[in-house]
Amino acid sequence: MELQESGPKITFLLRILYQLPTILVSTLTIIAISRNLGPSGRGEVSQILLISVLASNVLCIPIFLAIMNLRDSTQIKTYISHSLFLFSPRNILVVILLNAYYFAISPINDRGINVPMAVCVNALALFYFISAQIRDLFLRFHINKIYGLDFLVHLIISVSVLVLLLFQDLNAKRVIEIFTVVYGLLSVQLLFQLNSRVIEFRVMNLFKKQSLDDFNLKRIDKEYSRSGVLFQVALSKDLLLGSIFLSKSDFGLMSALTSFWVIVRFLRPSAVIQTKISEVKATTSGLTNRISVIRKSSNSTVYLQTAAIAVMGFLGYELTPILMGKGFRPGVIMAVSGFAAEILLMNSLFNLSTTTSKLSQNLFTFLCLFQVIILFLLKMSFGSISATTIWTLSCATYILFRAEELIRRKLWNYPKTH
Repeated sequence: MELQESGPKITFLLRILYQLPTILVSTLTIIAISRNLGPSGRGEVSQILLISVLASNVLCIPIFLAIMNLRDSTQIKTYISHSLFLFSPRNILVVILLNAYYFAISPINDRGINVPMAVCVNALALFYFISAQIRDLFLRFHINKIYGLDFLVHLIISVSVLVLLLFQDLNAKRVIEIFTVVYGLLSVQLLFQLNSRVIEFRVMNLFKKQSLDDFNLKRIDKEYSRSGVLFQVALSKDLLLGSIFLSKSDFGLMSALTSFWVIVRFLRPSAVIQTKISEVKATTSGLTNRISVIRKSSNSTVYLQTAAIAVMGFLGYELTPILMGKGFRPGVIMAVSGFAAEILLMNSLFNLSTTTSKLSQNLFTFLCLFQVIILFLLKMSFGSISATTIWTLSCATYILFRAEELIRRKLWNYPKTH
């Protein structure tokens, strides 16, 4: 059956509710992993999942942003089908950076070079990349059953972890292998569905490049996807820095605490997905129109998201040692600096999402790079870095960015969409 808009156009709230069972199962799974592997094991698992997901997101977000600006269903299906080509220069570059990062931090974390684990990292990034694109396509056509498939995937992961616990064979390597196998099976299933429901797709699209010149999409990718990639890197920046500068135990604690408020991030992507194909009035030529769509979809969730992050931050401080074990005990300053950095980051990214100014993007990038330099200097001077230090510097980075934006706008009457 050819892919069509067969599902009901669900509300934004219902879209969130559909994801709650998956979030619950995923949370219970990570709690079980944390309690049995401790901060060090949790840190190793989080590091592998982090870099695999980030690599996938960097590859997928330009594609997602492009199809958000297409109205014709045939164009959308064709674009997604052709974007699954695995050997594009961008894909190869991201894979090279992924492996360079993994092999660079392995000696830092006293883990040594682990080739089988490196294979899992690359395979997991590949499976995330394939499954995420097809999943977004199905959601674009209101195939809401995909939420049930998400739940099934995390349920299988949870049951697999439970079985290994019963046989006392759970370790970080086993957890990564479970994720790799399950997401590999998910990718195969989604590819089968895509092949049967989209006539524009053939399995050879994975290995043979197809031309998209007829769809005039190269300009959209170039001018609009840069900010999407910047957002994905910014969202993972603090954890990436933690994986470099912290011990595995400290990074495990950092990632455990972060997991309480990071789930709130799905509010805004859900709002953007809520913009249906039939509701998009802009054509592919109007960047300002596309920004107004995102602003309209996102603005209503900003304050809700901020309040939710603060609540989850306080809950994280209280519940982290209770749920995950005594080894996970964050300090008050650590917790406050963490969710404060998250709130300021969300505010900064929202500001960036509503402007076309390259100056703003460049300034944000420069300040983040400056933060990295400061951390390296602190590491060389004092020999150790804490998660609190990383988050505090992030707070300063985002405050400087917002202050400069406000000053520039007031003193020079700099328009927000300039």
